[in-house]
Amino acid sequence: MERNQKLFCSITRTKILLVLKFLLSLFSILFFSNAVFGQQEDSTFSKSSLLVLPIAYYTPETNIALGIGGIAYYNFGKNRKETRPSSAYFYASYTLNNQVIIDLPFHIFTNEEKWYGTGEVAIYDFPFKFYGVGCEIDPSSYEAYFLKQLKVYGSLYRKIKGNWYVGSRVWVDHLSEINYEEQGHISMLELSGKNGGTSAGIGLGILYDSRRNVYSPKQGWYIELSYLNYGIDKLNLSGFHNIKADIRNYTRLTKTTVLATNFYGNFNLGNVPFYMLAEFGGLFRMRGYYRGSYRDENVVILQTEIRQDLIGRFG
Repeated sequence: MERNQKLFCSITRTKILLVLKFLLSLFSILFFSNAVFGQQEDSTFSKSSLLVLPIAYYTPETNIALGIGGIAYYNFGKNRKETRPSSAYFYASYTLNNQVIIDLPFHIFTNEEKWYGTGEVAIYDFPFKFYGVGCEIDPSSYEAYFLKQLKVYGSLYRKIKGNWYVGSRVWVDHLSEINYEEQGHISMLELSGKNGGTSAGIGLGILYDSRRNVYSPKQGWYIELSYLNYGIDKLNLSGFHNIKADIRNYTRLTKTTVLATNFYGNFNLGNVPFYMLAEFGGLFRMRGYYRGSYRDENVVILQTEIRQDLIGRFG
């Protein structure tokens, strides 16, 4: 009975988190699409803007929860038609059961896009799901675990020619506490990092980005290849190497129809902590699968979808 209650709590809270992210992502697409198109058509379009949304909900598991979310953009370009707007999403919530979510992803373009910075700062004190490691798992069976996590990552790219950029990357994941069932699946497995730890990687990246509108692309390519080395002993629970490939293409089929295709590969070599394993599923890749439904050292994803505008910015 107690196990079922914990699992139900995890489902409810996770759905809340996903709904909040979805709503803010939806607002960002509508909000920033209008901003980008407006700047392309009218150089007097607002150089900056801010949208703030209150967050409030109640469930028996979380008690009353209050928070704030929003979207901000600012264009650093002297000629705004040649510089895409920079943006930051932010959302934070706190429940009377002392559960916390704080998330701040951002994208920054300097004047004429000579420099491009992107990253995220996130704090979680929240439940998650563990289905197991590898492909031989039961997707209907999972274990709820609770963690306190600080995640910070970022990339800084310098334009070298046309739409090509090169730069450096850093990624830090710190888990100060992980709580799971004493006789549960996690406790039975020999998993590096199941009692917490830190992983800090530094590396390089190369980027090609020909999308004019990064928030709701209609055409263009996005290609990012990166390497991270988690080999500094004093900063890492265990040493490993990570290589990622993220290739996206957007093709306009009609005035209101776009074909979007994405190839994503996440490859690890070494002793990888379970919280740094490659994951399958989530809000943006293989939607319909919970993030982490499948996790292992490596993952390869190929997905495609047709995006259809219906009314205005809605589709």
